[in-house]
Amino acid sequence: MSARLLVLVMPGQARAALAGLAALVATARAEGAAIRIACFQPLPSPREDRHGCIVADVDREMARITHAVEDAFDAAARVFGDVAVECVVRFGRPRREARIETELYAPDIVASFEGRGALGAMRYLITGARRNAASASAASRATRSAAFWRRAMRTP
Repeated sequence: MSARLLVLVMPGQARAALAGLAALVATARAEGAAIRIACFQPLPSPREDRHGCIVADVDREMARITHAVEDAFDAAARVFGDVAVECVVRFGRPRREARIETELYAPDIVASFEGRGALGAMRYLITGARRNAASASAASRATRSAAFWRRAMRTP
């Protein structure tokens, strides 16, 4: 798989991303792409008990959140054995971390979620590598696929 599909999951969109995983896998299959799901979370505060004592510092909270998110996406992706699905969790300011992740991973297609309705809708962005390759058929196929899944993911 030479193409790369990056999925940006902002805080509060994990449920929509899990619900839309089948659509993402269908797009990845059509493009022959590997999927990287990047979940962004704000920096957590230390967890305290009812007496105000810190029971988990920031590092442990980040490890707990990372483990929970990765487990959820790994369990959902286990059904799709033919497509490589990788999940990463980044902490900090979500928009800044999304920009850094996009630069580091250098994807061909970027998918994000809109906050409409219960499930939201996916939005695809075809990045520079795809535009420069002048593959109009692949680009139109991805655009049609994105429009189809956007309509399919809307709740009445």
